[in-house]
Amino acid sequence: MMPPLLVRHRRPLILAGHAFVVVAAYAAGFLLRFDGPVPPDALHAFEVTVMPLVIIRLAVLGAFGLHRGFWRHFGHRDLVSLGKAVAVGSMIFTMALVAGNRLGPVPRSVVILEAMLTFLFAGGSRLAVRSAREWLAKRNSGERRTTLIVGAGAAGERLLRQLMHGAGTGMELCPVALLDDDPDKWSMSLHGVPVVGPISQLRNAVARFNAQLVVIAIPRATPAELRRIVDLCLATKVEFKRLPSMREMLQGSARSGELAEVELEHLLVREPVAFDSDLVARDLAGSVVLITGGAGSVGSELARQIARVGPSRLILVEQAESALYFVHLELERTHPEIATIPIVADITNREVLSRIFERHRPDHVYHAAAYKHVPMMEANAAEAVRNNVLGTLQVAECAARCGTSRFVLISTDKAVRPSSVMGATKRVAERIVLGWPSLRASKTEFRAVRFGNVLGSEGSVVPLFRKQLARGGPITVTHPDV
Repeated sequence: MMPPLLVRHRRPLILAGHAFVVVAAYAAGFLLRFDGPVPPDALHAFEVTVMPLVIIRLAVLGAFGLHRGFWRHFGHRDLVSLGKAVAVGSMIFTMALVAGNRLGPVPRSVVILEAMLTFLFAGGSRLAVRSAREWLAKRNSGERRTTLIVGAGAAGERLLRQLMHGAGTGMELCPVALLDDDPDKWSMSLHGVPVVGPISQLRNAVARFNAQLVVIAIPRATPAELRRIVDLCLATKVEFKRLPSMREMLQGSARSGELAEVELEHLLVREPVAFDSDLVARDLAGSVVLITGGAGSVGSELARQIARVGPSRLILVEQAESALYFVHLELERTHPEIATIPIVADITNREVLSRIFERHRPDHVYHAAAYKHVPMMEANAAEAVRNNVLGTLQVAECAARCGTSRFVLISTDKAVRPSSVMGATKRVAERIVLGWPSLRASKTEFRAVRFGNVLGSEGSVVPLFRKQLARGGPITVTHPDV
């Protein structure tokens, strides 16, 4: 860290340093031109023109912002700016010499030599400061973990640059090699770190370099590509992490300069589902929509998507009042034009449910309220039946009585040949909705849609696997339904 006194007087010190560099470069230019002692007339020309040159150089360097830059981060762009500033300064100095009839006493070769030496001295001093800081950072970092980086593209280069600058990544790393599937990069090096071969050679590279950590620096890798790399990492039994993408850092889901864990969500191949928004808008726009379980993970996302097409009213029925409160606030903020009505109610309470339907007369009902956790329902079978079966029957009967146009049951893939209480109750709920005689005789159109393990949902089994993935152990399935 720079001493406080130097920080306080940083700008004057930089100006003084630049002035010294210009004078030294100008003097060296004369010495090189005359290869030794400088003739008296040339020495007099030096004394007369050195101060105007210093003023011109300092003014131009300041105009290009070179008095403000951080030398410890000096890079390619700063080097280009320095070159432009030196060229512009030399042109102005040459014009000043011509205007003052001084170009004769000051040889043209000296002007060229001064420009080259000023660029060399100014750029070299900055690079020296940067190199010294990086060397000190490495020396003071103590023990560092040997690290193998997968990916020699832009993300891998960015990670190496951070490590070279001493930027924090949550740990002290010593990159020893890179792997990349691009054959053109093999046998080359990136910031002095060699690219030793394809990613398939990960296990051999870990053993060869005695790597203690593997960093996956391919933010745009597809789930299939990432899963292949993770399988290779698991085979090495070495800890592995990934470099977050720029999008994750901008969204705040990852912190800049820190490595992230590989989550199971990144490995699941899920193609995005595209739907006809115009068709949905024609169906739901201006209608009254009721969602049970409206504050749950699935119900709340349904509410967000449906709110985009402009229903006249959106009724959210939910037991959890805190979650309902926050979903209601969100929808009021994002869609103030829609009348969003939060109702705290239990779907197994027939009287309350009947009053809700009689009052609001929904055109469309999305029944997402259900108990979803498989192990929990094994221990609470009676509650699972009461909520998932009887609750679904009551919501469906209320919809039929009130003339609801369409009723959609949000079911689960665990209803396919169910072997758990949760799956069995959802299968019974499907049979009720699609086959109950009084419901089939009504004018309401009943449908059921099955979801798999929805990422981020409250009933997803994905969180159950995260510990095993983080430990590097095999991902095992202990329940037939998951």
